[in-house]
Amino acid sequence: MSRRTVLILFWAAVGLQAVIVALVPAGKYMALSKGRPLVLKLAPVDPYSMMSGYYAALNYEVSSPGAFNPTLSPKPGETVYALVRKGNDGAWHPEALLQDKPTGLSPDEAFLRGTFRPNRWGGQGIVYGIESFYIPEEDRDDLNRALARRWEAQPRPRQPKIGPPAPPPVPLPQPPSYAEVKVDGEGRVALVALRVGDKRFQ
Repeated sequence: MSRRTVLILFWAAVGLQAVIVALVPAGKYMALSKGRPLVLKLAPVDPYSMMSGYYAALNYEVSSPGAFNPTLSPKPGETVYALVRKGNDGAWHPEALLQDKPTGLSPDEAFLRGTFRPNRWGGQGIVYGIESFYIPEEDRDDLNRALARRWEAQPRPRQPKIGPPAPPPVPLPQPPSYAEVKVDGEGRVALVALRVGDKRFQ
């Protein structure tokens, strides 16, 4: 390999890294490069409302202020800090919702910084900037199938000839799904991967 070719490849690599850094917000870049890995549980939603083109819209267990104890009643636009604790399942679950950045945490505690504002599910919740997951084209069908398997309805009972109509099918319980994230020392969060059943999407 000639010296010129080596230089071309070197500057091409440098240019690619510069493009990546330019595309990723500074906070997310820091979280991805130096952040602590955590696993967050996804809140149950209708998977068909999650899919939007090349992106999946995500809702988390830590998105609801009501999941924390103690909690707050934040105003729209207010910054909050979600204290989470590692559970026996390996995921980090809501513990307390705070107005100020927590200090003196134990090894099995961490915090996320979020903003209270309207979400796409028709209500208000805590938004961390990890509510959209880009789906590579080669993974789109697999993710759709994995989500569909988690939302299979029970068979519809036969409609009786006499009497009231049979009830509609009831969605079966969804097995837990998780998001792998990284969190830096300021509570900024970056999404790394999505787990749906036994499938992992990155």
